[in-house]
Amino acid sequence: MLHYWKLSSPYLTRGHIRLLIPLLVLWCIWRLRNEAKYDGAMFSPTIIIRRVFGYLWRLQRAKRLQAKHWTGDLLVAKRLHFYYRAPQCNCDLIRDSRGHMIKAYFEFLGAQTNAYAGLYAVIRGLRIAREEGGTNVWVELDSMVVLHIIKKEEGDWKVQHLLTKLRQFKWQMIILFTHVLREANKPADLLANLACQKQTVEILSSPQGSSTPSLSLSKLYRVSLDFLIHG
Repeated sequence: MLHYWKLSSPYLTRGHIRLLIPLLVLWCIWRLRNEAKYDGAMFSPTIIIRRVFGYLWRLQRAKRLQAKHWTGDLLVAKRLHFYYRAPQCNCDLIRDSRGHMIKAYFEFLGAQTNAYAGLYAVIRGLRIAREEGGTNVWVELDSMVVLHIIKKEEGDWKVQHLLTKLRQFKWQMIILFTHVLREANKPADLLANLACQKQTVEILSSPQGSSTPSLSLSKLYRVSLDFLIHG
């Protein structure tokens, strides 16, 4: 019966929720039946539902139940309060004042919030700018959320940890934060694709790079780019 059920939908791959829930229901019915027969336990559908949900919750906490297992049923996952964060990518494109690329950097961050990925991108870009001799930096962000967090210094403990690092850069450099539209951030789309495809960390250098202290860094997290300009 389960074999034919698996063939009934293209979504039903190994570990999919539409296969997992029927198996868990049958397993919980069998266990509760034995408990009722031999231990005098009460046989109740509510107990079965609660146990199935408990198994699903533990699987998610152990990272064995992922977003791919909910393909076609993401609305059900949301109603059951199962949430999954989209993977984040961080990219830095470093140019001199003439627009020539000095370095390019991309990194796959995995499942992170937009706030964390955005701040991580800013700090990574500031570190590269400092290594290249930058002291006066202009950071243009296309995320108003990240800009608000930086100005108000608000967020959870992960964000606060990054804000502490950001304050250290503020002590060492003159930094201006402003907002920029997404349309101004297209140059690093290729780096974003590379980050998501390779899921690794790479730093690329250009033979046309210059040692001039005038820099322009553009950074990408998820599908949005930030520009960091040192003049």
